[in-house]
Amino acid sequence: MVDLLVAGRDPEGNIYVLGRSGDRYQLRLAVWNGATWTNLGRIPVEEMDGESRLSMAAISPTEVWLVSRVLMRWDGQSWRSQKPLPTFNSANDLAVSRSGTVWLTMGGAVYRLSSDGWIEVGARTMQAGRIQVIDDSDLWVTGSKSVSHWNGQSWETHAGRESVTALLATERRVLRAEQGGGLFSFEGDTWRELPGGAELRSFVEVGDVLYAVGTTDFEDALYRVSAAGREAIPLPANFQFMDNLHLASDRDALWIFGRTGIYRKGESCWAEHQRADLPAIDALAGRSASELVGFNTSGWAGRWSSRRWLTEEANPMGPGSHIEATTVGDEIWAVSTDNPVVRRKAGRWETMLESENGFNAVASGGGRVWVGGSGGALREWGGASWLDRSIAGGGYMSALAVAGSAFSVEFSNLNDYVLRRWDPAGSWKRVLRTYAPIWHLAAKPDGELLAAGSLDVLGGGFVARIRDGALEFLDVDAPPPSWSRMHAQEGDLDDLKIDFVGNRAAVQATATGYRVSVSQSALLDSWSHGNERWSADVNGNLTHETAAGSEVVSLRPRVTAIWGSGPSDVWFVGDGGQVQHWDGTALEERTSPGTENYTAVWGAGGRVWAANRDGNIHCLAGDGCVGLPSASYVAAIHGTGPDDVWAAGAKLAHFDGTEWTFVERPLGDTLVTIWATSEGQVFTASSKEVARWDGLRWSVNSVPAVRITGIAGTGPEDIWLCAEQAQHADEPTLYFWNGEEWDGLRFAPYSSRRFRGMRIDSRGVVWIAAEDRVIRSDVTDFWKSERAPFEALDILWIAPNSSSVAISTASGPAWLPQSIVSH
Repeated sequence: MVDLLVAGRDPEGNIYVLGRSGDRYQLRLAVWNGATWTNLGRIPVEEMDGESRLSMAAISPTEVWLVSRVLMRWDGQSWRSQKPLPTFNSANDLAVSRSGTVWLTMGGAVYRLSSDGWIEVGARTMQAGRIQVIDDSDLWVTGSKSVSHWNGQSWETHAGRESVTALLATERRVLRAEQGGGLFSFEGDTWRELPGGAELRSFVEVGDVLYAVGTTDFEDALYRVSAAGREAIPLPANFQFMDNLHLASDRDALWIFGRTGIYRKGESCWAEHQRADLPAIDALAGRSASELVGFNTSGWAGRWSSRRWLTEEANPMGPGSHIEATTVGDEIWAVSTDNPVVRRKAGRWETMLESENGFNAVASGGGRVWVGGSGGALREWGGASWLDRSIAGGGYMSALAVAGSAFSVEFSNLNDYVLRRWDPAGSWKRVLRTYAPIWHLAAKPDGELLAAGSLDVLGGGFVARIRDGALEFLDVDAPPPSWSRMHAQEGDLDDLKIDFVGNRAAVQATATGYRVSVSQSALLDSWSHGNERWSADVNGNLTHETAAGSEVVSLRPRVTAIWGSGPSDVWFVGDGGQVQHWDGTALEERTSPGTENYTAVWGAGGRVWAANRDGNIHCLAGDGCVGLPSASYVAAIHGTGPDDVWAAGAKLAHFDGTEWTFVERPLGDTLVTIWATSEGQVFTASSKEVARWDGLRWSVNSVPAVRITGIAGTGPEDIWLCAEQAQHADEPTLYFWNGEEWDGLRFAPYSSRRFRGMRIDSRGVVWIAAEDRVIRSDVTDFWKSERAPFEALDILWIAPNSSSVAISTASGPAWLPQSIVSH
């Protein structure tokens, strides 16, 4: 980890470290169970504001608690927010007793969590800071210059001389340390002063032995503490602190954590548990685990020699922003941006091609080597010389693969990718063009070609099969994406068509499968009918997709909402009061009743309504259409026909065919969506709750989602809800109404995680790095997500016999556990 914030242990002796690491500096928690490190999911960082006051309490690897401004619990599968904290402040400290009771100090008071919420225990005058729990009737907390004890019935405060800097309360002993170096032991009912020394700020017990971190001359030091005094303990040679010296203990030994590694103290010496000075490895190649050569973008290259890396001084490459390597027989080839193409053969390095074209991609197959760079530059090594396979006027190469023939992906900008296949007759043939960024190509043993990439820098990872000139996105076992809204075409369940709109992708789900459409930029809305789709993005691009291809129309101001009754009757509303209509052949601008930005549009029976941000519902078309002024903010409009229309937002209104009337809003928060399935059933939602009207009354259901964004359906027995989750949560983002409650479904045609380093082993198993986990398929295309013991930045190398897999982590290269590889 780059920055370690908290270290600790649970009653079983497992070691926990909480900190930040990885290229996105994510908050993460890892546990050592005596044999392996395991990463306990991705902690939703936006939930944990105020990490400088972060506290952790672990009961077991399946029950861990974290608190700052929010209380979170790890249940063995995912992190979930718990009861809101008693006040808006950050918590001071957290503890969990052996019975499972959660205790908290914040705002100068002590609280206990019950099934009914937080119960304050004791007076705020205690100025409660740190807390130590022996059991529910034996608690100790620190004050400014005091410690207080709870015996299950009342508090007793023990005054000190100086500010309390550390507290330890276990079944063996109770100690308090004070500013200036004072140390006191509670014995019976009195405090005994122990010999002074360095100022102490934390304690750790290892059996009967007590260790402490102290400060001398403004620098941390380690001490063994006894009744006779404090004995300084030398730290390992070359040990470097992080911000502070962090301690933890397992059942038998003391652990320390530093920038140079993790160390475990035996009876007489320190043992290196894990080095932190391994070189960062960005590319890896070799015939076997004993013949690996690694590279990084700093220009370093090294050979793995049993236990350590040996630098290859003769490596002719310098620093570059991207690097790739491949193995061809007993040769290793590597490319790096702004560097020559190099080959390592029989232990010697050779420059094979100069860097005038910024070669950054390499692939091999059938004994041939292909390299690609900028400006469409492509070369094939024929065994004795290079053959020029460049694409005239081409862009930057993002991926290469050899699957019988060579395949290349190039882009001229970040939203326009072209996949081509090399025809042995002597030319490149275009296979497909897409807005989906393709960063990896890989071929399975049967010749099937897969593509992988990420739709944006925050996630959107996808895997797609290349088939019939298109990307066929695969629903892999990955954390699902967030959905910003949903539409449905009404009809029979057998002809179900629902659109889920995400950040840059719209998904049409049907009874027979689904189709993914990727946008150039973040989507505002998308609507489809059959094989025809209209999508509007934040940059004002309106894209029309048909079976014949796609066409982009740039509109200013931009379109923000779309609705249509069919392919020849589609309405578009947007910023500045923009209204456009598509009649099946051309777009026509229509006169707008207002100039404010529109938020919603819907119609039925020839009538069309649109709502804007000034609180007005306007009529755009249809005889007998009636508008509603001053409706306040309207987020959504829907109904069952021209005489049964609902508008939801800051208020809830209903149109009966003649006039609008306001209805009491069933939820306290602003409504964000509404869907009417019949005159007797209506669903509406705020960002947190769903309300259902059954014709007589409203009932309210909660959904374990961060933010509800849409409801749609095809009938009273077919209602769907979509949602957004916290950036790194794993909960479903799609829910189905079963008649009584909302069932969460995992649907991930692409993922909320970013995908990197797709590789396929000799068996045909696909491996992908997905931040906090590794995703793999088996040979039958069954996908499985495995939590990585560290952040998986890339799949670096797979042994030719598929017996081992190396990944890139924030702390250097690492091998995946055999339990994952051989499963």
